[in-house]
Amino acid sequence: MKRQNWGQLVHLASAQFSIAPVDFWKMSLWEWRQLTHVPVEAHASRQHLEQLISQFPDEILKE
Repeated sequence: MKRQNWGQLVHLASAQFSIAPVDFWKMSLWEWRQLTHVPVEAHASRQHLEQLISQFPDEILKE
C-alpha cells in the first residue's frame, strides 16, 4: 500500500480549494476523492488539440 504525504494533501486542499486544515481533516475519503477526481473527458484528445492549433496558430514574427 502506498503511503500518503498528508502534509502535501493538506497544502493542496488549502492552496487549490481554500479548505482550512481543520476542515480537511473533517472530510471523508469519499469527499476528498470526489473533490480531486479529474474525469477522463477533461483531458484534451488529439482531435481537440488539432482544433485548438488551427483555431489559434502561432504567429510568425517577421523582422
